[in-house]
Amino acid sequence: MAEEARISDDAEESDLDEHVEMPADGGRPLRLQNAMKRRVKEVLGLPAPDGEGRTYLETMGVPPDRIDNCMLIVGAVFRQAAEGNLRAFQEIRSLIENDETDLERRTKRANLEKTKAQIEDIRRKLLDDNDCREDGPGLLTGVLEESMASLWAEGKGDNDS
Repeated sequence: MAEEARISDDAEESDLDEHVEMPADGGRPLRLQNAMKRRVKEVLGLPAPDGEGRTYLETMGVPPDRIDNCMLIVGAVFRQAAEGNLRAFQEIRSLIENDETDLERRTKRANLEKTKAQIEDIRRKLLDDNDCREDGPGLLTGVLEESMASLWAEGKGDNDS
């Protein structure tokens, strides 16, 4: 009952009670959907009640002060995966792979920015050098194209690994 009081203290009852027109596509009104998300997050962040799930997490080594409702859900999915539930295992794997994919994406983006900076440096050097030459842009174009091609090949090789 104390937990209910904590939730309702901060909750805006008007988010759920007032009449809201339904969108034409039949989905939930955005205001209602946001209110529901906020409340679900509140409940997930509350301390977990005593019970089998809490005991299981404590035996796994999770500190008691870190066990909230969200941790109970993670523990339940982990337990199901450990017991052979393929769907639970796939869910855990998909969560982990998403993190790795984000890391790979950031690494590729950083490599691309580095390559762009190298190309720009070469372009600037060639333009400065070209101002002093009589043979004009023909030399500049050839050298620039060769440099860009080699950097492109290096950049592609880095991103493939």
